[in-house]
Amino acid sequence: MPDYDDLKEPPPLPPDPRIEAQKKAEEEAAAKRRAEAEAAEAKRRADEEAAKRRKAEEEAARHRAEAEAIRKAQQQAQADAPQSYSTPASSSPSYSAPSYSAPASTPTSSSYSSPSYSYSSSSDKPGHIVPAIIFGAIFAIFLGTFLLWIVQRIFPGMSGFWSVFTWLAFAAGVFFFIFKAWRSKPKIMIIITSVIAVIVTVVLIAANTTKKENQKEEAELVNTAVVKEDLNLRSEPSGNSQILKILPEGSVIIIIGEPSGIWIPAEHNGTKGWVSVNFIESVKKK
Repeated sequence: MPDYDDLKEPPPLPPDPRIEAQKKAEEEAAAKRRAEAEAAEAKRRADEEAAKRRKAEEEAARHRAEAEAIRKAQQQAQADAPQSYSTPASSSPSYSAPSYSAPASTPTSSSYSSPSYSYSSSSDKPGHIVPAIIFGAIFAIFLGTFLLWIVQRIFPGMSGFWSVFTWLAFAAGVFFFIFKAWRSKPKIMIIITSVIAVIVTVVLIAANTTKKENQKEEAELVNTAVVKEDLNLRSEPSGNSQILKILPEGSVIIIIGEPSGIWIPAEHNGTKGWVSVNFIESVKKK
């Protein structure tokens, strides 16, 4: 029989030390080449950033020199001009130098920003935001109410929802306009808002006086009465009955019947009910 031990594979040969040393040397050389390439790339990026910084500094210096030359030229022009001549503030240029910031993603670069320079001799400064908000809110309420009053004179049957919606729309529009205008031209807006306030006040006083005179005239012509203060128009001659509507002070009501105790039947804008005689006056008979 054959000897099976002779058919087995021979044991592997031990690694050759020279091949291992050569392989290790090649790996070290490749790592050295990579390190040199990374160092060269880092140096190139650093040189680029330094060049950008030098360029930004030169640009900023040029801007400063130009602004200084403009300032000196204006001073010279003002010195040479007659005493009665004044240079308009709006003719002075306003200039700002651009700023530069190096990208933060470069490992070897450092952030740099050139100093920004601005020059302006304009005296027309924007208004502060707090007075703009205050004046905007005041005039939004004031003019919004005035405009709603005008709309209600045109459409007397306007419901409460549409009255609130209209007032909010007017108030928002007035606030936005006053706020933007105040921020742009505060001195002019002080004059304009003062004039508007005087005009609206005069119109409201005149309208109120005319309204009271008309109410008195209406009360003298028909079987009417004038409400002395806010008064409930009720469905029955009782203080516990349903309130149909609230009659504001100065409202003119039509008396449509005979009183029942302290209650008297009345009509206001088509709504019929009962009111207390203690809160009406100037009742006239036909």
